[in-house]
Amino acid sequence: MWDDAGALGRLTRRLLLLMAFLLIGSGIAWLYNSKYFPVKQIAIQGKLKYASSKELQTIAREHIRGNMFRADIDSAQAAFQELPWIDSAMVRRRFPETVEIILTERVPVAHWRAGGLVDSKGNVFAASLKQDCLYLKGSRGQAKTWSNIMRTFPVF
Repeated sequence: MWDDAGALGRLTRRLLLLMAFLLIGSGIAWLYNSKYFPVKQIAIQGKLKYASSKELQTIAREHIRGNMFRADIDSAQAAFQELPWIDSAMVRRRFPETVEIILTERVPVAHWRAGGLVDSKGNVFAASLKQDCLYLKGSRGQAKTWSNIMRTFPVF
């Protein structure tokens, strides 16, 4: 092998390729564990009337910690979407130091059965509302029909 120039060249290329992969992997590991890219700001955006700001801040603190590369934005987005008043959530990194959370809140249009509410899209969700709304009864599938009727005839 030591006399074969072609074999030594192949061995050299493979070793260089291995070194390149190790350097790239080390760089990625350093970025992931680095203290140089901290999350300094969490920006919560959206018109929120019913969602609890304390609950939103708690979820943000639980899931978004460490640096910009380590912040678990997928689990944060899933946690925000599990809240009853949140219709949609989008969590994204905005480099160099901000995590942006964009929330859309459900708009209640009626009370549904005992304790539930119907939003403007016809989805039934479990939340309580102190103000007076229209009270609707029916099966779960009829909520969208009622919502469409109320959108078409806003007199209700």
